[in-house]
Amino acid sequence: MRVTKGPGLDYAQSYAVLREYLRLEGGDLDRYLPPMEEKPTRAHIRGVQEALNDIMSTIADWPNDKVRALAAKLQSEFGIDLAKLFHATSAKARRVLKRGAIRTDTEFYLLRSWVDQSGEPDSDRDEAWKLLDAYEFRG
Repeated sequence: MRVTKGPGLDYAQSYAVLREYLRLEGGDLDRYLPPMEEKPTRAHIRGVQEALNDIMSTIADWPNDKVRALAAKLQSEFGIDLAKLFHATSAKARRVLKRGAIRTDTEFYLLRSWVDQSGEPDSDRDEAWKLLDAYEFRG
């Protein structure tokens, strides 16, 4: 059942990524991740998507062995390809850049996380900052 337009993942898969991320980070799962909703509302879906976008930039800065451990766990238990997830997240951010406007808070936070990742060309990062500023300070 597909319930979100996320980066190629449905709600349950996105939730699984968040759970494994918190487990590897040593986070208190009960405190930081409420139980998965059987019938998620738009707010639940948006919240999980925004959290997923946030952690993608954090994972990008992890040591390779930790990334490989997460990738192996996600692939073996949930059939989620972490490399494809990174690609989908980056592609979504590039679509926002190409469009030249941020439409939603979810896109804002996606682009904000993307611009923080190392390795993006300065010209793309400069353009992203302009879009972020325009959205944040819109009148």
